Amino acid sequence: MIKSTSFFLSLITNFKNYILFALFLFSFQKYNQEINKQIEKLFKLTFVFKYISKKYNNQKIVNNFDNQKQKARCKKIVLKKKAQHLITMIVYNLNKINEIDRSQLKSIGFELKFKGIGDKGCSEIGKWIGSCEVLTDLKLQLKDNQIEAEGFNNLIQGIKQANNINNLQLLLAENYAKIKGTQYLFQGLTECKNLTSLNLDLETNSIKKNGLQVIYQFLPQIPNLKHLQINLDNNDMDSASALSLFDAIKNCKNMSSLHINISEAAFSNQKYQPLCLKIKECQRINTLMLKTNVQYFMGKSKCNKSLFKMKRLVKCQFYY
Repeated sequence: MIKSTSFFLSLITNFKNYILFALFLFSFQKYNQEINKQIEKLFKLTFVFKYISKKYNNQKIVNNFDNQKQKARCKKIVLKKKAQHLITMIVYNLNKINEIDRSQLKSIGFELKFKGIGDKGCSEIGKWIGSCEVLTDLKLQLKDNQIEAEGFNNLIQGIKQANNINNLQLLLAENYAKIKGTQYLFQGLTECKNLTSLNLDLETNSIKKNGLQVIYQFLPQIPNLKHLQINLDNNDMDSASALSLFDAIKNCKNMSSLHINISEAAFSNQKYQPLCLKIKECQRINTLMLKTNVQYFMGKSKCNKSLFKMKRLVKCQFYY
């Protein structure tokens, strides 16, 4: 009896231990499952962040690439269309441009750099401009187009006929005006009675000293010129020629604004002071922008200060 009682007691004790162990095991499994869930959530969250980050970076790269490509593409298309449009209208199909109603046309610009239009192309452009009766604002960008003296003559004949032009930009760098073309051009400009503003780029036109003398002769004869921007670089201008240019400008009775490039003229320490004196003689100038090759010399600041004392001068800038 005692043995059976002890057996049952041990059985109950073992069963209790088993129950406790089972409860512990069950709790541990539940806890482990919860941990696994949390770990799984953490991994999922990490993956989501990685995915978002990767997606964002990829999107950013794509956007940047698209933006760059789009900008480049737009730029290319615009330039291409613009060039084709102008070439088609002005050089190869003048009938099309002749269809434009010119009776009310007041402003027009031609951008035709490096197209090789030559004297013949200038003749067609000149005729077209000459038929614009109310034109007041004209820009001709004809840089490097193999234009010789006859082409300059053709252009200015058309400009003279459009006698209401008051703002004229003639950007004719890197052509072949030489003496004859320069003479045609400036003689024609003297007949433009309404011209008040002139932007003239004759850089690299083989004008040389005799051609420069032609400019100095006819420039004061442009009757109502008030604003002059002129570039005569790379035409064999020396310091004496530059001084002669300011003699001509001094005789322009209505000139008030001057933007001039004489950087080719070599001014030493001694010759810069006479240049300042010549500029001071242009008493009507209120705006002066001057590009020279003089960068360093002891008396330069003193000369510049003397220019600032000119009575009417309001704005003065120097470029080197």
